[in-house]
Amino acid sequence: MLQLRHRLALTSASGALLLCLAAVPSSQSADIKQTERLTYAAMLGGLHLADLKVTIDESEAGYTSDVEVVSRGVVRWVQDFRATISGTGGFISLLLPDGSKALQPLPEIFQSKWTGGEFASAITMTFDSKTRESKVSKRLYNPLTNEALSRDDMPWSRYERREKRKPVPEIFRRDAFDPMAAFIAARRQIMAQKDTKEPSKTFRVPIYDGQKRYDIFGKTGQLRNTSINGKEMTVVPVSITLEPVFGFNTRSLERINDVDSRLYFSADGRFIPIQLTMTSDIFAVVINLQNDCYINALACVNFGQEPSP
Repeated sequence: MLQLRHRLALTSASGALLLCLAAVPSSQSADIKQTERLTYAAMLGGLHLADLKVTIDESEAGYTSDVEVVSRGVVRWVQDFRATISGTGGFISLLLPDGSKALQPLPEIFQSKWTGGEFASAITMTFDSKTRESKVSKRLYNPLTNEALSRDDMPWSRYERREKRKPVPEIFRRDAFDPMAAFIAARRQIMAQKDTKEPSKTFRVPIYDGQKRYDIFGKTGQLRNTSINGKEMTVVPVSITLEPVFGFNTRSLERINDVDSRLYFSADGRFIPIQLTMTSDIFAVVINLQNDCYINALACVNFGQEPSP
């Protein structure tokens, strides 16, 4: 159950990763307005692990973004896990080190919730408009009784008691993005480098997710052809590296160092995320695009419901 929880949590976080690229408009268009509704299937080996629905609205006025995650298949027989991640904010202009100008998200609020059996978590993050320090309120509780719980009540707490998690200092919570805003920022940095002479584009963004502080570094590769869900397509690969800053215990550091993450998104004006892969010596998670809800509206309408026999 512990490993299941970690993998579902990893899949939930990956939804945010997919979201960052779901709204990439054409780099040759000055209009940043875009709306996307997409669904994905997450697989662990040959096991259907979870489904995700990504929703994003982005314009010059700002952004709103949501990811929903539900457990599926055999996993759902073990535990009905559900998660939602959302973020809202505006945009400001940013000058990159190479002189390029990029739009940078200015997050206002971030929320993350999950439930699984008798356990649930709710996190709300807000941002000081002057200092840009993020402040977090957290709640662990039993969703069946609404009774408050502590970290020691969680079934995985015995693995964490040897290394108590320390609060992230104020200095690390300033000028850091929540997970939603972070990947929008990463995408904007890549878009701003469209005229660079370098063969690949790179980005680095600082993230505070309410519990840990880390940086995400990414680099694009050359276009490649691949087959996904039996369909040949041209994709842009992006390699992702997570660099811990604060709040990681020895166990979590080992998991991070062991994981190789890659994104593949369509090489067209929409830049829709097609596939995300996360592999290590002990597991391989693949998240594939299943439906574009502009083409198949029912996929979003019926999301989260049990499929018909």
